Amino acid sequence: MGNNAQRTATVTKLLRGTARADRRRDEGAVKPAGVPELPPGARLSARERALWDWYTANIPPILGAVDGGVLLRLTKVTARVEEIEAAVEAAGMILVAPSGRVTVHPLFTAQMAATSQYRALLRDAGLSPAARLNLAPTEGKAEGWGDVD
Repeated sequence: MGNNAQRTATVTKLLRGTARADRRRDEGAVKPAGVPELPPGARLSARERALWDWYTANIPPILGAVDGGVLLRLTKVTARVEEIEAAVEAAGMILVAPSGRVTVHPLFTAQMAATSQYRALLRDAGLSPAARLNLAPTEGKAEGWGDVD
């Protein structure tokens, strides 16, 4: 057996209910209190502010006050994805050069990259359905999807 196994963070084990006290390395690794706060000096556009307000009002109790940086990045990436999607929708995914050469719009590539970053942030913050399922307690059997927050 090698050392290639990826370790699971203590906070993830605590949220799942699978942490063993005798193996816990960091007794202070618990869910931070509060709602994510906007980091000092952060600047948001009107759309980003609306997204921030929506996220903080609707976020499940996974993130805490100290996770404002993660939520700020998610807010900015969400706004970027929306802007790029609108531009691609207006211009179309396919460009035809005057020579007749057909190419994919460069913004489509940017859209794919931004969407990938968005999905990674959702996963890292525990905000995607799959990430929340991974954080659900594993002790006992769930009766259905209603038991997973």
